[in-house]
Amino acid sequence: DLLYEANETVIVTLALPTNVALGAITSHTYTILDDDAPPTVQFALSSSSGDESITPANLSVQLNTPSGLPVTVGYSVTGGTATPGIGNDFTLAGSGTLTFDPGDTTKNVQLSVFNDLLSEPDETVIVTLSNPVHATLGSIMFHTYTILDNDPKPTVSISDVSALEGNSPGTTDFTFTVSLSAPSGQTVTVKYATADDTATTADNDYAGISPTLLTFAPGET
Repeated sequence: DLLYEANETVIVTLALPTNVALGAITSHTYTILDDDAPPTVQFALSSSSGDESITPANLSVQLNTPSGLPVTVGYSVTGGTATPGIGNDFTLAGSGTLTFDPGDTTKNVQLSVFNDLLSEPDETVIVTLSNPVHATLGSIMFHTYTILDNDPKPTVSISDVSALEGNSPGTTDFTFTVSLSAPSGQTVTVKYATADDTATTADNDYAGISPTLLTFAPGET
């Protein structure tokens, strides 16, 4: 056959002789030596992606041919930009070992993805296979899964300010509050500047501000 399996034995026994006596060796064990290569185990694809609302994310691991022996292979997260852990970007379900029973050819590594409300970049998880038993590693040992962000970008707005100009020489500061509608997982920048309306810089009504960058760190609003 073409099935990778353990060596197997056949025992032939002599019995019930007629007109002859049994000798000392009345049974014979014949061992059938398996000559088939072990299967290879690898990811079905080197990369895949899914919306962060899709959970669990199944990363398919395959044998290239069925085996007559149980096959195990370990898996672990070895990189990526996503943050593991409950309440973060994902958790890795399972014990870290996949088991293929004889005849099985497909198993899944399951990633539990957290669907948050934070606008952020798409993030990646890199999973690696290792330590196969009764199989060899194929060429696709690494799988990169991309978690696609599904949250809208926050909006930015600025408050109106009204205050007395004051009568003493000098200036009066007017403070405008700039706000995001929701925290962002990314650095947000916006430029601000003044422009004449009924007040003008020519009449010395106010001191103009040229375009200036305002920066919100992740989480700031």
